[in-house]
Amino acid sequence: MANKTLLLIVAVGDAGYYRMTIPRLAALGNLMGADISIVQDAGWEEGAHDYSVATHAWLKISQLPRFLPDYERIVAMDADILPHFENVRSRDDVAPLLAGPTAIARDHGDGVTDGVFTDWCRRRMPHGERVSEGLPYYNSGIMAMTREFARHVFARWEELHPVPVERYNDQDFVNWLIIADSLLIQELPPELNWMEPQRREQTLGTAKLVHFAGSDRKPLIGEYHEILPLAPNLRN
Repeated sequence: MANKTLLLIVAVGDAGYYRMTIPRLAALGNLMGADISIVQDAGWEEGAHDYSVATHAWLKISQLPRFLPDYERIVAMDADILPHFENVRSRDDVAPLLAGPTAIARDHGDGVTDGVFTDWCRRRMPHGERVSEGLPYYNSGIMAMTREFARHVFARWEELHPVPVERYNDQDFVNWLIIADSLLIQELPPELNWMEPQRREQTLGTAKLVHFAGSDRKPLIGEYHEILPLAPNLRN
């Protein structure tokens, strides 16, 4: 079977900005030469669920078995991301998403494990003693997963379900798993998961995938929708 890649767009809730982001993410999938699938839980409400069992909290992981038979690589992206097509013109510009080990970027801020995460791992998760402060901590908003990595993530999630999350749902789970099971990953460069859209000059200059992670950044999506260039196939 030929190597096939899927761009899995993960939309939680029914946010108005999805009309701006999802068409552009689909255009990115076309540029990547990937198949495209959108998974959405439109019934999400803030604070309305136990996140350990809420379907919206685990869409990125729970849906993996649907795609594992057909795809060698699954690039999962949250739907609060805008590609910057001035800086993404070909597959080469997003090459780390498409080949090599599973690729994931450091989280914004320090990008290292903190005391809250470490304490949770040690209290609630198997092999929590392997986790300490100051280790790399990754953002799960963009994960370019090999089939083997995705299969392992789902198997461990199913084994532990419901995962006793206390903070960042799949993100904390994936970070625990990378450390506890010594999983091989490659770090994405910041421009392939740029989480500082408030820094406009840097965003327009070098960012390739602009991630509006956090409620304080969501209002900037409309502004960047107006100023970032469209993919050629979306232009009039």
